[in-house]
Amino acid sequence: MGIIRPDPGSLKFIVKPAKDADAEDRQIADQVLQVQQSSLFEAPLTPLEKPEFAFLYRYTSANQPHTNQIHDWEVQAAHRQYKRRYGDEALDHLKRMYGETIPTRNLHFIMGTMAAHPRTFIVIGLLRSGLDPHLWPSEALAAYPARPRSRPGTSHTRRSRASLGFLIRAS
Repeated sequence: MGIIRPDPGSLKFIVKPAKDADAEDRQIADQVLQVQQSSLFEAPLTPLEKPEFAFLYRYTSANQPHTNQIHDWEVQAAHRQYKRRYGDEALDHLKRMYGETIPTRNLHFIMGTMAAHPRTFIVIGLLRSGLDPHLWPSEALAAYPARPRSRPGTSHTRRSRASLGFLIRAS
């Protein structure tokens, strides 16, 4: 597992019909869909519909070109939600969100592999924040507005600011 930050300005969000996706990517996606939680006390989960589209990012990192399919459930869930909300314009809205809006939020890819394909990295999550990645950690934390304490004697702000320090150091 690892975290990659794409080079600024190098990101391109790509949409392909799922049938046109690379055979290895289709096999990985099928394996992800087959994984189901089971419980003795609950009914089995209803499998999700097979995705219509494969979503990829083409980018450079350290000036090396990469193209990776996004296997994060979030992009498929967003597509389903956008289809319900926008109908035929769903892909346009999705392209704007993942191709224009999200990349402006200090985007990092959480990369991983699957046991069946240990040398093939896939995007398993998108990490983003509103912090300016060009600030030094102390400047970024100072720019982050502190929230008021929710209960006397506790500080959720301290915890969230500490986790932001991790995000900044990961850059």
